Amino acid sequence: RSCIWLTTLLPLFIIAGRGAGDSALTITAILFVLLSSIKRDIQPFKEEWFLFFISFWVYMIVRSFFADDISLALKKSIPIIRYGLFALFFHKLGMNKPNSSKNILICLSTVVAFLAIDGYVQFFRGIDILGMPSVYAGGYHRLTGPFTKMALGSIISILSFPLIYYCIHQILKQKKNITLNSTFCFVLYFIIMLSGD
Repeated sequence: RSCIWLTTLLPLFIIAGRGAGDSALTITAILFVLLSSIKRDIQPFKEEWFLFFISFWVYMIVRSFFADDISLALKKSIPIIRYGLFALFFHKLGMNKPNSSKNILICLSTVVAFLAIDGYVQFFRGIDILGMPSVYAGGYHRLTGPFTKMALGSIISILSFPLIYYCIHQILKQKKNITLNSTFCFVLYFIIMLSGD
């Protein structure tokens, strides 16, 4: 249950700060591994896409030994495993508890929609909903949204991957809400472009 709550609220943690979001993701990954070990449930770890991810992770580690700064390279490559473990947990959650994964998508959609709207407000008014001004850098204005740094487009692009996948699945596979899903994707695309990221 702790993993579910951490996953559901992850978008809010990410907005609160990179450290908070990364901590929530890492804790979820660790708890998932511990719970799977206690239950002796190794079936999720046999997923083909996860095995491919593990191969990529091992490749990154091996490649680190050929870097100029081996220590720094290893510090960046080894922790990547947490993303695969988190994705595996999310995948298993969606398979076993569809209502929980639906709640996560709702929370994620709400956060991304707020960031997008806030970005458009900042683009047209010069300040966002919370009064944060855009930043003039590199000869043009960069959007920050509610953040103190120029990262609005980057954060939206990271958070929106599951949503865009869901929209494309709805359009291509289920032929549902084609106009709504297409509009949502274009709205996200344009605000990322306008952000300057």
